[in-house]
Amino acid sequence: MNISITIGPAGLTDDDYTWKTQNYQRPPLNKLIIYELNVGEFGGGYYNRTSSQQGTLSDLMTLLPYLDSLGVNAIEVMPINDYGAVGRSGHSWGYDINSYFALEPGYGTPRDFKALVDAAHARGIAIIVDAVFNHLNDTSPLWQMQPDEDVNPYFKRCNDLRPNEDQLCFFRDMDHWTNETQELIYETLKMWIDVYKVDGFRYDYTQGIGWTLSDTTKGILGWANKIASEYNGSIYQIAEHLPESPALLYYSGLTSGWHDSFRDEVFDEARFRNRSLSNIENLVLDLGAYQGNDVPSSPNRYANRTEPVNATVTHDEQTLIYEMNTFQSVSLDEAIQRDKLYATFMFTSLGMPMLWQGMELSEPRGWLNDGLKLSYRPVQWSYLSTPRGKSHFEYYRWLIRQRRYNPALFNGALRKLKQYNTEKVLVWGFDDAATNSKVMVLSNLSGASQTVTSVPWLAVGVWYDIFDQTAYTASDTVVTSFTIPAYTARVFSNRSNTSLGIPGSKELSEVPKQFSLHQNYPNPFNPSTTIQYEVPSESFVSLKIYGILGNEIATLEEGYRKEGYYPVQWNGRNQAGREVASGIYFARLQAGTFLQVKKMILLR
Repeated sequence: MNISITIGPAGLTDDDYTWKTQNYQRPPLNKLIIYELNVGEFGGGYYNRTSSQQGTLSDLMTLLPYLDSLGVNAIEVMPINDYGAVGRSGHSWGYDINSYFALEPGYGTPRDFKALVDAAHARGIAIIVDAVFNHLNDTSPLWQMQPDEDVNPYFKRCNDLRPNEDQLCFFRDMDHWTNETQELIYETLKMWIDVYKVDGFRYDYTQGIGWTLSDTTKGILGWANKIASEYNGSIYQIAEHLPESPALLYYSGLTSGWHDSFRDEVFDEARFRNRSLSNIENLVLDLGAYQGNDVPSSPNRYANRTEPVNATVTHDEQTLIYEMNTFQSVSLDEAIQRDKLYATFMFTSLGMPMLWQGMELSEPRGWLNDGLKLSYRPVQWSYLSTPRGKSHFEYYRWLIRQRRYNPALFNGALRKLKQYNTEKVLVWGFDDAATNSKVMVLSNLSGASQTVTSVPWLAVGVWYDIFDQTAYTASDTVVTSFTIPAYTARVFSNRSNTSLGIPGSKELSEVPKQFSLHQNYPNPFNPSTTIQYEVPSESFVSLKIYGILGNEIATLEEGYRKEGYYPVQWNGRNQAGREVASGIYFARLQAGTFLQVKKMILLR
């Protein structure tokens, strides 16, 4: 029996979504601020969802104003491919992956993801997908069709190690030394880029895949180099390669990698307060790296500021506040203060900053044991309304703004100015000669206020505290003395916020001030259009489509909605799913006593 399948030009992701954002440009790597999140936990926390009804891609789209207000310009979504058992599987971090070409249905549809990417791009925010190419789940159709590593060309046995591959093994191990797997990964990446218009990838556990210079068509180098070449290096390709390997970046089309030594040095300083100032200068501020185990192992330093990704916490680690307060007996107030200090290193060092969901709210995210690590922990948005949460948010936001708008921080040369080992005070700066932009940082890693003397300063003149814009005048390039409170970083710029063009503050949560129904876009339309409405407080909302004679055509939304922004697609079909004819239609939004109608024109 012969079976044939016919699909549209967009393949299995075919739908009638119409892209709206025009002239979008990816943020350059040296200005990238990444925010890592789990779709289920991020939106699930905001909308009070349970683990079985976690947050969705549509929920995340309604929270884009919050991320825009924070100032991040890239969202790294943890795996959104179908995971667990085939179909809806409840909460997961997504690394128990089933399919490279199917989205997790619990998160939404291909149309939902396209709408999210489109809306993010409209705000200048890039979307980075966490791609899991080391393994597939036992329930994966690719494994189930031939569950034998000796026969199935996509898989290999865990003890069949490739060059530079670690022995740690998860699920069914993919074999990246076959043409079949190389083609599969390449086509997967092409789908994300061409069909969903994503901006890049975070490659999970690349240490388990392997690479070798003796054959650059196999392993990581095969598909990474091919994508780099085909898209002229415009796609972000970030490796979670632990132990880290600057050599891999040097020999491949990968753009960046997680800076393991940065995270470990900061984490150990938070736990034990025992890292040397020299280590912090080399491995945290600069491009140094721990010695890796790849061959070749040289170069063992990153080449430039766009290669290392600097994070104090990721999804695999406890937040510093949780670690210090729960396991190190540090008071909560001190842990919060020290988290701000350590966060400063992320934004005033070489490398790209990356935040983990909720850390900007001072949320203590973590787990007491490994059995709880993968449990559903929705982001606790309630911290945003507390004084401590607002203070933390503002601290991170000012650091983010400086990083994005101050040439000293995204282009300038690192200046290691002085170590005060007895006081445990470190002084450094950044200097961009082209714009005469300079930044000074004085950090006190000790638990007592410290006054240091003969402080090297990058230039005389008026300097501005980046957090409150208060002025400090340096009358000489060596400041006689300077006092820094305990566990505090003082950061100054020789240019004011106005001079740098830093935008003013936005409301933290950007909650709409009134009900509103926007004009659909595009209008006229064919075959689909987007209708956005806004809700200032939790309300029962009804959004329906009516014909010119007042007949009800379709119900798009009906139910309680929390405050927020809600873009909704109408595909020009009635409630029964049949296409309606060209003509005039009306979108009608009702919420309590509020009623608003917009005229729309469908042209087929």
